[in-house]
Amino acid sequence: MKWKFEKEFRADHPETIGETDREFDIDNYKDWLEQKLVKLFAIQDVSQRSELLAIAALDKIAHPIKHLQEEAEKDGCKLDGYMAIQLTQDANFYQEIADKALKAIANCG
Repeated sequence: MKWKFEKEFRADHPETIGETDREFDIDNYKDWLEQKLVKLFAIQDVSQRSELLAIAALDKIAHPIKHLQEEAEKDGCKLDGYMAIQLTQDANFYQEIADKALKAIANCG
């Protein structure tokens, strides 16, 4: 009997090359497939978290006043309109948002 990922399995386990179906250890094959799935889902999970962090950062950049209002409310403060406008005209403000997002994305994995 031929297994769907037999070639890949045998490449990862060269000691099995030349074994007949009767000698083929299905438990080893099952364990190998499970490891592949775990790695695949871990990559997708990290990718999804990274994507969400990037989207959140882009939302903060696209809607800076809303972001500043939310931050002020978290701190129990009121947003100073003049200061908010001054901040949103400063490139460093946006750079800080991007830097925080990049660091968070780098720490996802």
